[in-house]
Amino acid sequence: MKLPPLPSYQKYREEFLSKGVSIPLRKVVTEKKGLLETLPKTHRVGWPWIEEVSIEDYESNVNWPKISVISPSFNQGKYFEETIRSVLLQNYPNLEYIIIDGESKDETVDILNKYSPWISYWECEKDRGQSHAINKGFSLASGKLYCWINSDDYFTKGAFKQAAITFLKSKAQFLYGNCNNLKDGKFSIHHTPIVFDRYLYMPGVAQPSVFWDSDIHQPLWEELHCTLDFELWMRIAKGARKKYIDKVLSVAREHAEAKTHTKDEKLRIRWQEDQDRQWEIYGPMPWERLNKESQLVRKIFKTFPVLKKLF
Repeated sequence: MKLPPLPSYQKYREEFLSKGVSIPLRKVVTEKKGLLETLPKTHRVGWPWIEEVSIEDYESNVNWPKISVISPSFNQGKYFEETIRSVLLQNYPNLEYIIIDGESKDETVDILNKYSPWISYWECEKDRGQSHAINKGFSLASGKLYCWINSDDYFTKGAFKQAAITFLKSKAQFLYGNCNNLKDGKFSIHHTPIVFDRYLYMPGVAQPSVFWDSDIHQPLWEELHCTLDFELWMRIAKGARKKYIDKVLSVAREHAEAKTHTKDEKLRIRWQEDQDRQWEIYGPMPWERLNKESQLVRKIFKTFPVLKKLF
């Protein structure tokens, strides 16, 4: 069985143009002293509330690659402001931030209006789900480095600089780092395993800690509801030059509404349906053998951490 036809970004761009959207989008406005003093005030503390990456951290003689960040959003306003601030307060000098909201009914639109002056583009319209929203966002993107961050997750301080520097030095096309899981106010680190092509079948890559060269990007398979990132990595990372960043680049929330941690039986069925669709195309996964092999590789890298620098 072959992969079904993927959506046309040209068609999506034409739809945006018909609504009066100008492409390429404007970049995120930066200030000489950073955005912290300009953004809406908050009574919360820590990153990304009263902290920012210093503008001085970005050497003026570096040709910083444009980073395009996409945020799909739907009814997660109680988390979304933190997501937005974690993007803007990177103070990255060449940034494009696109938010595609699926017509949220909570406080999301108020938040978007509040931060609108610093967002390249946002809309609040009914869509066909997360994959559709992400594809719409990427159809507008003009960056060299791509990533997406969901509206209940956020980037760590300095993540963009780390990704950009690694990209420039390594010439890698697929960059991936570690992630902190946040549950009930407590953090636990998720160490992303070393990603060889043979392990792309294995879940484990932390989606919000992945950046990739726009040259290898492909549209997401929109019929997938749960395994959209996993399936995308299988297509764009295979054969690409990869680089592991042994740092925490993002924070992923574990909560009842999150698809990854849901106890909802209907959603669990969707997970299984997505996986079944994938294996019809990519073939049966030798799960037991690859899992044992992957675990052995993890032990080797844990015992000899210097080896991580080779990947």
